[in-house]
Amino acid sequence: MSNDNDNRPEIEGGLQEYVERKKGTTVIRLFSYFKHHKLLVTATVVLAIILNGAVLIQPLIIKALIDNHLTKHSYKPGVFLSYALFYLATVLISAFGGYTQSIMITRLGQSIISRIRSALFYKIQKFEKDYFNRNSSDKLLNRI
Repeated sequence: MSNDNDNRPEIEGGLQEYVERKKGTTVIRLFSYFKHHKLLVTATVVLAIILNGAVLIQPLIIKALIDNHLTKHSYKPGVFLSYALFYLATVLISAFGGYTQSIMITRLGQSIISRIRSALFYKIQKFEKDYFNRNSSDKLLNRI
């Protein structure tokens, strides 16, 4: 009986350890960078929920106006004004919240990328000089 590992081609450059790792470990390692930004991640998620709620309420406001007042031929200016102000408030919340959320997500992404780069730089500095003499620069860059 043949083993599945016997049919695998040999991988050059010492990449065998990366191929044999369990799937999903990369995602878990990436999520570990989020732990430094718990407040920002939480605020972004809460803001996303609020934004989605504001966007979903907008057609309901129009529906309520049409169903409750226009179909009954009730044309009170105060009612129209209150619906218009409520609709405007949801539009402003959506616009300001979307802008704020994009800034927060950008800041979060840039901070995580900065941490990954710093960790990579720190790890590369630990390598012996002989390692760089044995491996060509294209193999090193492809591996990174």
